[in-house]
Formats: sequence, C-alpha cells, structure tokens
Amino acid sequence: MSLLQPFMIRQGEQVHITEAYVSSPPALTLTDSRGDLWCLGFNNAPHGRVPGGEFAFNVLKNGEETGEYASRIEMRAGRIRVFTNDGWKRWTGRGFV
Repeated sequence: MSLLQPFMIRQGEQVHITEAYVSSPPALTLTDSRGDLWCLGFNNAPHGRVPGGEFAFNVLKNGEETGEYASRIEMRAGRIRVFTNDGWKRWTGRGFV
C-alpha cells in the first residue's frame, strides 16, 4: 500500500494538460486529457519487475494503484505510457498494454 501525498491525488478540476514529450521523472506529475493525475509512488518494484539497471516504482493514477511498476511515465502524442520491465506500455483507458 502506498503512502499517499496531496500531490498524488487530483485536487479538484484540472485546468491544464501535460505537454507532449514530458516525463516523470523529472516532472513530479503528469495530467492527461481526461484530467487524470499520474505519478510514481513510493513502493519499489519487486524483484523481476525492474527494467535492467534502473529503479522502478508503483504507478499511480489519481492516487490509486494501476498494477504496474515503472521507471518512467511519459506523455506521448496525448497518451500516457510507462517504461516497465517488459518495455514500453501505453494506457488504454482500462489498463496498460
């Protein structure tokens, strides 16, 4: 379970969308076109779910677990994608593929 911080949870209506080609880190959070807030949590990825040579953490959407661990979250062409042990995955609206 993640220790939630105020920046991890949507604090009302979002009035901005993260620009294309922004990634976290270094950005603290990303906001998609639906107003959903994305960030990396504080839980380290378990053994076997870490991209080689990198750190990975749980991926949160509006403060809730997505079930993925990633080293980066990016906004690309208006879509959220994450870099995982299995390579790049994109958000479909229901999960990552």
